[in-house]
Amino acid sequence: MRREVRAYTDAKKKLLNLFRCEADMPVKMMVGALWNIEENDGVYFLRYEPEPGGESLLSVIVGKNGEPWITEMNELTMIIAIDCIKWAFILKNSLRTSD
Repeated sequence: MRREVRAYTDAKKKLLNLFRCEADMPVKMMVGALWNIEENDGVYFLRYEPEPGGESLLSVIVGKNGEPWITEMNELTMIIAIDCIKWAFILKNSLRTSD
């Protein structure tokens, strides 16, 4: 069991490092979710559907250096947002929808 835990923590650390994220936080792999970013009076929100055609959920995007904490890398985007706790959402760029 110790080996599996170590493999998980090492993989998570490598994933966060790929997105240049120094923080250690839970990660939600949401690569099958439709998603978009909404802004309201300078506050940014991540709207996403965990299941296609399912209920749409809204999370507040965390700010970093005065900007929403969003990092795009090739075909994926990492968004740091609060959904009860702070999460690193990993989303597929091709599934981003318009407002």
